[in-house]
Amino acid sequence: MNGIKVKLFFSLALSLFLTVVSCDRSNHDIHMESFVADTHNDILLRAMEGEDILSFHQEAQSDLEKFKLGGVDLQVFSIWVSPS
Repeated sequence: MNGIKVKLFFSLALSLFLTVVSCDRSNHDIHMESFVADTHNDILLRAMEGEDILSFHQEAQSDLEKFKLGGVDLQVFSIWVSPS
């Protein structure tokens, strides 16, 4: 039983080592090369209140500059019609 545990441990350790060694690209590079879709954002509420959503705002969670910096390729907005 101990022999199986030792073999399993070394197999796992070797596979983890090979994974780390073979990954020479950074997370940022992989993220920026991927297609990134954000499927929910309430930014239009701020736009309706007169805020400029095209320029960077320190206090805001989202604006056009943050989308660009974050590598967002597709942004889905909620559109609604008020019943009143």
